[in-house]
Amino acid sequence: MYRCNGDLYLCHEAADAFWGLAQQLDNESIDIVSDGRIYALVVNTAFACELFLKTLSIKLTPDNSFLKTHKLGDLVLDLDQVVQDQIRNEYNKQPHKNSLDGMLNEFNEAFIDWRYSMEKGVGGTITDLLSFARVLSSLCK
Repeated sequence: MYRCNGDLYLCHEAADAFWGLAQQLDNESIDIVSDGRIYALVVNTAFACELFLKTLSIKLTPDNSFLKTHKLGDLVLDLDQVVQDQIRNEYNKQPHKNSLDGMLNEFNEAFIDWRYSMEKGVGGTITDLLSFARVLSSLCK
């Protein structure tokens, strides 16, 4: 898979921005499912997760590189085992229905799938994705 070099500050800043928007949507008291904003919530959360994972990769690789992919599972596997274990341990402390592996399978390409939801059905336990984002945000601080 192709690797890119990235700017740690810009990647983290963008991740925080997308995560901030997702949190605003998640905190709204109205039903975001019925008016379609659930798509914005998932897309912003998934992209924030992608950018947080790329931030960790940039931070931890000598050449400041990351995998050029939207697949969350591949981005997690690209990190060294110590970081993967840290993500797994922190995720298990969060409210979740599925294991980390189950969540990664369910939302592996959520950034793409949910943007093009009109082409195929989408679904999943969104609270698991939100928990994953909280973990990654915390680890990137």
